[in-house]
Amino acid sequence: MIALDSGLLIAVERRSLAAQKVLDTAVEDGDDLLVSAMVLAEVWRDPPSVLIARALLGCRIEPVDPRLARAAGAAVGATGAGASDAIIAASAARAGAPLVTTDIDDMRCLAEHIDVLRLVPL
Repeated sequence: MIALDSGLLIAVERRSLAAQKVLDTAVEDGDDLLVSAMVLAEVWRDPPSVLIARALLGCRIEPVDPRLARAAGAAVGATGAGASDAIIAASAARAGAPLVTTDIDDMRCLAEHIDVLRLVPL
């Protein structure tokens, strides 16, 4: 399983070859794709981007439940990170999935607090 952040999906919309390669490789390798509900909220517009909507078709959307919200809140308190990034990081960590991110600097501080969070820069 691989977790995707908002930046990766925005890069897909901007036709980034590197971002599309991440998705293509995941499909070829049979990896499941995970997207936090927070990522969905950050990238979804009305009308939706066709490229983002297509990329999301193969993704499992991870809901924000109370347990996840508490983990993210603890990370915000410990690091000063934003709640959105903390929810995205906590979702990936809970699933045991590496997080492919375009925001490596902000996510790195969260990875220092969330020991099991693995980051893959795009």
